[in-house]
Amino acid sequence: MEIDKLKNHLYIFEGKYMEWIENVKLIFTSTTGRSGTGYLANLFNSNALNATAEHDPLPTGYGEAIGWYDNSQEKKLDDLVRKKLKRLELGRKLGKDFYNMPFWKQITRYKMKNPKSPISYGIQIPIGHIVPFVPILDFYLESTHSFIKSFAESMYKYVPDFSIIHITRNPLEVAKSFLNRNSIPSKSNPHLLDPEFKRNKLKVDIKMTDFQKCLWYWFETELRHKNFIENHDIKKIYDIDMYELNNKEKVVEMFDYFGIKHKKISLSLKKNKNPSKTKIIPENMIETRELLELIPDWVFDKVGKKINEIEK
Repeated sequence: MEIDKLKNHLYIFEGKYMEWIENVKLIFTSTTGRSGTGYLANLFNSNALNATAEHDPLPTGYGEAIGWYDNSQEKKLDDLVRKKLKRLELGRKLGKDFYNMPFWKQITRYKMKNPKSPISYGIQIPIGHIVPFVPILDFYLESTHSFIKSFAESMYKYVPDFSIIHITRNPLEVAKSFLNRNSIPSKSNPHLLDPEFKRNKLKVDIKMTDFQKCLWYWFETELRHKNFIENHDIKKIYDIDMYELNNKEKVVEMFDYFGIKHKKISLSLKKNKNPSKTKIIPENMIETRELLELIPDWVFDKVGKKINEIEK
């Protein structure tokens, strides 16, 4: 049966490189989160002519995967990357012809968070596993903040010529945005880093407030990004501030940098609704100065942020 062939196709991974990947350029985001990753995916899907973008697609690099990295469980991270690549291979090979395949009755619509993103589908294999995918064009962007926290190094083993979009946002705003959502870096938070992780670049030996933990997380993520690009040969890295995603000229520059064809840029996209305004209050500034006093100068040199810049 054709569905059996597909099942085998999904779970057999032969060799280090795959033929399809030679004609697809992969791009990943390196960022803290609360920095416009969902908006960036929508920018691609609304404007790019030869690129596909997804925001936090399955299988994600959150949850257990972040712990796998901290515990140097490379095999599990490699398995995660292989699943990601097999899913993309399926989307590349089937593409738009997917809708005409004889096992169409096995298809389950997989609802995407944003209706302007390409509709994602899954194939229901008899064992009940759903593999969501979209047709993969010449460029593929996975817009996520899990990349630099978990599977970046494993991805480099299999596809070393991927590119990176490094999205930054003012660290105080990032910290306050996470605090407003009660998303605090801890062992119980599946999306962020734990201040007590063994492989952390920045270790702080004090009991931090929740806001300080969120601010620490910004520094830790940026240090991981810097360490990764210093130790890996990444051909294309595009740095952009979150607010520049609202600048048409900057978006055009970004597309042109990667060689992505696009139509006239439209920024009329759906944006996240915030539970409360990201406003820095005097108490936050007191907590910030207390934490900054404990951060070594080499950290500021590494991430390119001086104390006076952060306080602005």
